[in-house]
Amino acid sequence: MKYAFGLLFILFSSTTFGQDGELEVKGYGQLKTQPDLGVLHIELTTIQMEFGKAVSVLGSDYDKIVKHLEKAGFKKEDIKTNNYGVRENNMYRRQMSYDSGFIGHQGILIEFQNTKENLAKITDSFAKSPVNAKFSFSFTISDSKREALRNELIKKAIDDAKQKSKLIAEASGQQLGKIKRIKYGTTPTNNYDSDLNLKFDIDVTEEGNIGQEIGFDVKEVSFKDHVIIIYELK
Repeated sequence: MKYAFGLLFILFSSTTFGQDGELEVKGYGQLKTQPDLGVLHIELTTIQMEFGKAVSVLGSDYDKIVKHLEKAGFKKEDIKTNNYGVRENNMYRRQMSYDSGFIGHQGILIEFQNTKENLAKITDSFAKSPVNAKFSFSFTISDSKREALRNELIKKAIDDAKQKSKLIAEASGQQLGKIKRIKYGTTPTNNYDSDLNLKFDIDVTEEGNIGQEIGFDVKEVSFKDHVIIIYELK
C-alpha cells in the first residue's frame, strides 16, 4: 500500500482536477540518442615578424590543409573558415610590454557523419599533417534528426498522459470523457539536456606526431518534451 500511495502522489503532482469536471494531465516524453554529426575544428597559427609574412604563411598553410582534406575525402565547398585574424604579438618582460612580430590565426571547420570509421579516418589523415595544426572534435544533432526526435517525443508524451489519465480515473472512481483541449508549446521547454560541448583536442606537428591516442565514445544526448491534455470527467 505504501508503494501505491507513492505512485499516486507522483501522478497527481502533474495532474489538476478542474472545478467544472475536468482532469488536466501533463505527459512527458524522453529519449536518448547519439549525435549524428561530428564537427572537425582546425586551428592554424603562425608567428612572424612582419604582418604581410603572417598573412602569407596563413594563406599557404590553409591551401595545404585544404588539399590534405580533399585527399581524405572532404569536398572543398564543405571546408569553412569560422574565424581569422592577425594581431600584434605583445610580449611582457619585467613588467614592460614590447612588440615581437605578429600572430596570425585561422579557424576551419568541417561537418561529417559521426561514425567511428570517420573519426579514425580523420585522425589517421592528420598523423601526416602537412602543417603545424591543432584540431578537435565536437558533436551535434542534425536538423532532420532533431525533427524526427521531436515527433517521437510528442507521441511518447501523449501516450504518457493517456496512461496517467486512465490510472487516475480508475483510482478515483471516475470515468474519462472526451478530450476537451490539448496544450503544447505554451510554456518554455528546454528539450535537450546536453549542450554537446564534448571536445577532444590534438596537437599535430609537421613530423606527424599525435600527442595522445584516440579512444572515446560520444556521450548520448537526452531529449525531453511534454504536452498537457485536458479531459472531461463523467
